[in-house]
Amino acid sequence: MTKSGDAEKIVFDFAGKCPVDIDSIKNWPPHCFQFLLSKFLSSAILLGSVAVKLPQVFNIVSTKNVVGLSPQAFYSEVPLATLSVLYSYRLGYAFTSYGESVMVLIQNMILVYLLWVYMQPKPSAAHKLSVLAVFVAVGVVAYHLPAEYLYVLPNVNLALMMYARVAQIVNNFRQGTTGQLSSITTGLTFIGSVARIFTTMTEAGGDILLLASFGISTALSGTLLFQIIFYNSRAAKAKKAD
Repeated sequence: MTKSGDAEKIVFDFAGKCPVDIDSIKNWPPHCFQFLLSKFLSSAILLGSVAVKLPQVFNIVSTKNVVGLSPQAFYSEVPLATLSVLYSYRLGYAFTSYGESVMVLIQNMILVYLLWVYMQPKPSAAHKLSVLAVFVAVGVVAYHLPAEYLYVLPNVNLALMMYARVAQIVNNFRQGTTGQLSSITTGLTFIGSVARIFTTMTEAGGDILLLASFGISTALSGTLLFQIIFYNSRAAKAKKAD
């Protein structure tokens, strides 16, 4: 708290450099506005992440099938989110810079469950247990990894993300359709990745490993979004022609 005459002004400090009061805001340097915008975007991403995968969940539940969806992509998304959360958490980054990964992790687990429910043929119990064992192992290893080796996590994450997205892209190309892949979920993932490039620059000190991950995620999510638009448009034209 600070005093100006008899009035008290509440000062909120952005990164120790951007006090929020009427007099100070007028003299804010550009980085303060960038930080404020980053916080706004991070909060919006965190809020949106609560439902980012729900359109995909709805598509599967409403159609009761997983046609066009790559199991490898679904499986990879779980450790992908797990590593993202643990890397940022262990480095002490602000929760707003990675909080959406927590929400996405929960939703990805739900999607894996739905995949097993509607997959044909049904996966065996041994298959399910082996997949779950990998999920747990990834979390345990990442949490207990010595601090000097934390740089490995985003590198592994980058490989997983590329595998997951490319597997779905290739699957779409081979089948000539995106099946039950949700355009809303894919679109939100694309927008979130673009926004995360900016927030990483501002809130995570421009972490080059995170920037590379979000940059490639933007490119691959954009490719998936293009496939959805292209194949759906082609299918609509074919149906109209019939």
